[in-house]
Amino acid sequence: MIPVSMPEGWFQTNLGNITEFTYGESLPERVRSGRGFPVYGSNGIIGHHDSALTKGETIIIGRKGSIGEVHYSPLPCFPIDTTYYIEQFHGMPAKFWFFLLKFSNLGNLNKATAIPGLNRNDAYGITISVAPLSEQKRIADKLDSLLSWVDSCQAHLDRIPQILKRFRQSVLAAATSGRLTEKRKDFHGEWRTCPLGEVITEIRYGTAKKSTYEIKNGTPVLRIPNVVNGRIDATDLKFTYFDKREIGTLSLKADDLLLIRSNGSVELVGRVAIVGPEFEGYMYAGYLIRLRFDTTKVNPRYISLYLSSPAIRNYIELTSRSTSGVNNINSEEVKAIPLELPLLDEQHEIVRRVEVLFAFADRLEARWQSAQVRVTQLTPSLLAKAFRGELVEQDPNDEPAEKLLKRIKVARD
Repeated sequence: MIPVSMPEGWFQTNLGNITEFTYGESLPERVRSGRGFPVYGSNGIIGHHDSALTKGETIIIGRKGSIGEVHYSPLPCFPIDTTYYIEQFHGMPAKFWFFLLKFSNLGNLNKATAIPGLNRNDAYGITISVAPLSEQKRIADKLDSLLSWVDSCQAHLDRIPQILKRFRQSVLAAATSGRLTEKRKDFHGEWRTCPLGEVITEIRYGTAKKSTYEIKNGTPVLRIPNVVNGRIDATDLKFTYFDKREIGTLSLKADDLLLIRSNGSVELVGRVAIVGPEFEGYMYAGYLIRLRFDTTKVNPRYISLYLSSPAIRNYIELTSRSTSGVNNINSEEVKAIPLELPLLDEQHEIVRRVEVLFAFADRLEARWQSAQVRVTQLTPSLLAKAFRGELVEQDPNDEPAEKLLKRIKVARD
């Protein structure tokens, strides 16, 4: 009996009653070439070969690797032995079955603990809702159109992080070269070049003491993961105990600058974060250096922006790069960094302008993240709507799916 919730003319059955998953075949990588038919693995197209295993439209399902992932090939292809494939559709649109299998979330059927994989007999047991043949074609065409639009939206969204990154880098480059404030009439002082050490009053390495998550009543210790995008991120804190002497020597004050001095990734070496007043009294780990400045000469936030600018990032990476696998910048090398320094009033104005522009970029990034979530939800939402019978109009003149399934049973028998 057809459930009340199903559209008229639809019919429910087990997947194994109407299709068969065929095992892909082994194809050594050395015989793949850049010509001929596509070679499909669990992750999609992985090469080409000059002879096809299938004869026409094919659906490929990940058996190992990307378990349950579904791909569609409009042309003959070669599914390899990490996949299953379907090429017999009994007159039904292959694209309808492609979308139906994507909606079925076959990856959830993986029960293996040692070697993950998809057992086709498990897949055969799932219950599917089959639309009348004519409606299958309408559903496939509509989903093709809508999901193509979703893919286009996603492609546009994927470019935005790089655009925002370039925007922030351009702002920093303009800020630290004088271009950001060059039209201000009230700035008449010349910029001067000096070593960074000239404006540093104290430079000190962090503690070598081990910190843990368990010591909740100890002093928080900032580490490399806490130095993010010029700010302190305190979402992942560890703690340890310190005596009064250590606290007096190593505790942080507002407007201190923390700099990563050593890391396997050269992109992290020299990354900085300004210490806000909420982090006063915190300690910092040994892979960090604390810088304190003469605030009669320099705004520490300007220094933070300067050290993050593209030109100085390139300088730091060249200075710290190592062939040993661990990249370092020491205190003397930090002091030797060449500093382009305007008058203090102009430093304050540069910081203000950069913070306004960065706040604008942050708002755009938040809107991008929100859009990403919505677009990610569109595909499963559209598939669910399609297989509830709500995406296209039903036609009472369509032949019921039950008759179609009876013909398929006869043909398979």
